[in-house]
Amino acid sequence: MVTGIREFLASRAGQVVTGGLILVAMIATLLSIRSNFGESDVAIASRQRTFVCSETGKSFELAISEDMTFPVKSPFSGHETGFPADEMCSWTEDGQVSDSPTYLLMNRTTGKSGPTFCPTCHRLVVRNNPPAAADRQPPPTQTEYARRRGAQQEDAGASLSAVR
Repeated sequence: MVTGIREFLASRAGQVVTGGLILVAMIATLLSIRSNFGESDVAIASRQRTFVCSETGKSFELAISEDMTFPVKSPFSGHETGFPADEMCSWTEDGQVSDSPTYLLMNRTTGKSGPTFCPTCHRLVVRNNPPAAADRQPPPTQTEYARRRGAQQEDAGASLSAVR
């Protein structure tokens, strides 16, 4: 039996098989070393961020690095107008939970004054925006918010005139 193995290994076919087995063993060793000592999938995923172009309002994914400066170049505007998304909104215009969130920048980030409204559903977005849920009351739309503010200002005006 040992003689048969020696004869096979000395043949051309035996050398090809031996070379193939050595190559497979080397690849398996390299993959094992890489998975045990390289970056984990979690570390790689933690660098992936959602950015929003301040000119177009469109969101895009980008892996951050140590030498990166903000804002980043936006693929939509071609300029350095990409900021990390401040918040996300998962509501629809009719107050239902959306299947896909809208990532956005707060007005404070872009230097605008006033409250921030989602460009998709036109609902109020606040810092640490609570997630949308079917059992939760949706935030007011821009129209509802303006109506409430107008009523509050009228009430405040009436209170001031009553004091005078």
